[in-house]
Amino acid sequence: MKTALIVAKALERWDRRDIYEREDAVAQARFEEWVAQQWWQRKADAYSKIIEALWHLVESHGGYVGYVHDGPLPEWIDKRIEHNWIQNHFDLKLSADVGAFVISRDASQALQEYVRSTPLDLIEIDDLAFAEQGYKASLVCLEVVRKEALRDLGIPEDQKGRVTRLERGK
Repeated sequence: MKTALIVAKALERWDRRDIYEREDAVAQARFEEWVAQQWWQRKADAYSKIIEALWHLVESHGGYVGYVHDGPLPEWIDKRIEHNWIQNHFDLKLSADVGAFVISRDASQALQEYVRSTPLDLIEIDDLAFAEQGYKASLVCLEVVRKEALRDLGIPEDQKGRVTRLERGK
């Protein structure tokens, strides 16, 4: 009888240990899922900032080319556009440097190539040439970063490049 009691208590301790191990495994899995979600959110935020800055550059470069063909711009508009170019250019440079730890290598390389291909010294020499070159380069960079963001974040797209339904947990 005493042996049966000892065996029963031992089995009960084993059951508790097994429960604790399962609880630890569940807690570890939940923690890892939370970390993955936080990392995904950080990537999504980085890509959003980069894509927004690129879009502003596409708009300002394209707008400037259109305005200049209509005639000379007032100086205050010209200065404001230049200020926006410089600000967005530095934002992208920072994103290319710092974001390389968060975004994909290809997206970071596309940003670095954009920064190299649109030197800010050209603003002082020829605004129109800078705008035309910047427009082309920012469009190319925007498309590369967009595709890399979708791939890196695991967001599917169809054959036409449109984002399809995002399935939770994938």
